[in-house]
Amino acid sequence: MPDEDPRTRVVDLFHQVAASVPAYRAFLHEHGVDPGEVRTFADFERLPLLTKENYHRRYPLPDLCRQGRLDGCDMIAVSSGSTGQPTIWPRSVTDEVAVAARFEQVFADSFAAAERTTLAVVCFPLGTWVGGLYTLACTRHLAAKGYPITRTWSTPESPRAWTGPGIRSSWCWPGRYSARNGATSSAGGPG
Repeated sequence: MPDEDPRTRVVDLFHQVAASVPAYRAFLHEHGVDPGEVRTFADFERLPLLTKENYHRRYPLPDLCRQGRLDGCDMIAVSSGSTGQPTIWPRSVTDEVAVAARFEQVFADSFAAAERTTLAVVCFPLGTWVGGLYTLACTRHLAAKGYPITRTWSTPESPRAWTGPGIRSSWCWPGRYSARNGATSSAGGPG
């Protein structure tokens, strides 16, 4: 429903999550929130904020999932731990769809990736860290939609191997190699 007000979708999503995620339902109850009283976006804006401490680390991982079932998730994501402690959370391929739409805007609008062959080089740390895996998954969604995108991931030791005649690299190590080695960078920096 593209003409629907996004604030209405937010309130609808709130109701879906309040009904299906045990930890969120308990969190709302502990804060005296009746989900049925949240009818408008203004009501939504008054909800208590979630933090790692008051919500994410407080409840068992299955309780953070829809229907309290960890087996309904596709994977467990892990942050890099840049704040001192890695954070884990359940994820599903459906969680990637909205973000893939944002990736599509960038690839289509900024790089004309739908019209020409594009090499997407993901240089975020991979393993179970979410940055690399999420970015890779979103570029896979675009390729499945028919974008002529080839994905690779690596550290930037030899980015020249990622480019060549007729290949436009649209995700490169930010500004570090693009001007010096001839890659075209979209992630910032010179190039």
